[in-house]
Amino acid sequence: MARLLVEKGYREVWPLLGGFDAWEALDYPLEPILASASPLPLIAAVKSSA
Repeated sequence: MARLLVEKGYREVWPLLGGFDAWEALDYPLEPILASASPLPLIAAVKSSA
């Protein structure tokens, strides 16, 4: 996912080691998303101006 975001012009994104499953297993916060929503706008990333 991080690579896809970089290819789309986002910067300051990093892959999650173990993915979202590992994030959840460590009890880090998660926010629900709507099934009809596209994941890209919901990811906290800074889009480059270039």
